[in-house]
Amino acid sequence: MAKPNGRVRRAARWLDQNQHHLFFFVPTVLLTILVSLEVRRSYLTAAWGVEGFAVFALTLPLGERVFRWFSLGLLLLCVARIVTVDVWALDPLGRIFSFLALGAALVLVSYLYARYREFLRRYL
Repeated sequence: MAKPNGRVRRAARWLDQNQHHLFFFVPTVLLTILVSLEVRRSYLTAAWGVEGFAVFALTLPLGERVFRWFSLGLLLLCVARIVTVDVWALDPLGRIFSFLALGAALVLVSYLYARYREFLRRYL
């Protein structure tokens, strides 16, 4: 039987030291996929925005930089979807609500970053 190479050993060691990452990313990615399968396409951006903000708000006290970056990535996914899909596919009222919800979420995240600036500097 062949011995595992250095990459496999390093990955196993990293996973052993950072098990909490596995227990965060797997359920969160699965939740994102489930949301995309269960929510109507017209509300998908709003659902991802709510999920991104919820992940951000729930992981802020944990002090894990990677978790916050993931939640900001979800919000970036919402922005990309609004610009590429929603602008062309939604009716005018749906477009307005999508932009308003995304704007509110981004303003709230910005407010939380500004409010907890000193707390976050320790982790950035």
